[in-house]
Amino acid sequence: MDKIKASVFILTKNSGTTISRALDSVASFDDVVICDGGSKDETLDIASKFGARIFSQSSECLENGKVQDFSCLRNKCMAYCENDWVLYIDSDETTSFGLVEEISKVVSGRLRYDAYRVPAGIIVDGRRIIY
Repeated sequence: MDKIKASVFILTKNSGTTISRALDSVASFDDVVICDGGSKDETLDIASKFGARIFSQSSECLENGKVQDFSCLRNKCMAYCENDWVLYIDSDETTSFGLVEEISKVVSGRLRYDAYRVPAGIIVDGRRIIY
């Protein structure tokens, strides 16, 4: 299967317990970028095994090692992306098969809308949280 010509970027810091699921869910994308905030766990080893390109978070957006401006950090990380289409997910999030399939159709030009909305849901221990 051809990879989706879109980039995904993920901000990380000590995300070793969740990053595998996140990266597995975006394995169909041809460009995965990790911007890491100094992980001391296995986050970067896992990301490397998935073939993600890894960069350090910009110190311009940090103060004393803590994120002070998430929009700054996301914009700096997005600048490393190689494609016109870009998806951002958190390191503890995953994309659904349906979302990946729809993004593939949009990127390839088989589907077009004037606006795009990605519905979010929270699932804890396999149970969807509604309220």
